[in-house]
Amino acid sequence: MTTRQRSRSSRSRSRRGSSKRPFKRWIGARTARTRRRSRSSPPLAQRALAASGRALGDHADDVAGLVLIGAAIVTGLGIYAGAGGPAGRALGDGAGLAFGVLQFALPAALLAAGLT
Repeated sequence: MTTRQRSRSSRSRSRRGSSKRPFKRWIGARTARTRRRSRSSPPLAQRALAASGRALGDHADDVAGLVLIGAAIVTGLGIYAGAGGPAGRALGDGAGLAFGVLQFALPAALLAAGLT
């Protein structure tokens, strides 16, 4: 008495046909659910900016001006005097790479932007 064995191709067809949902649709539905969850909370940087804006209120422009003036001082020290510590040297080198000879006008531009 011999038993009849099914071929592998018939077995795989029967397994594929038994699934209610195609595999691609299942993956798409899963990633769509994941994406919806990630949209529910804003990124950390956006939340920090919103919180600082609420805390500063009307003084946000003043703080931005002070930051620009501080950046102008540190950049000026880095460009003109070769000082300003690692931050001044990095800002001076970055300005040299980005603007070339116009790097010498950057501290004045930052200062003017901070004062307006």
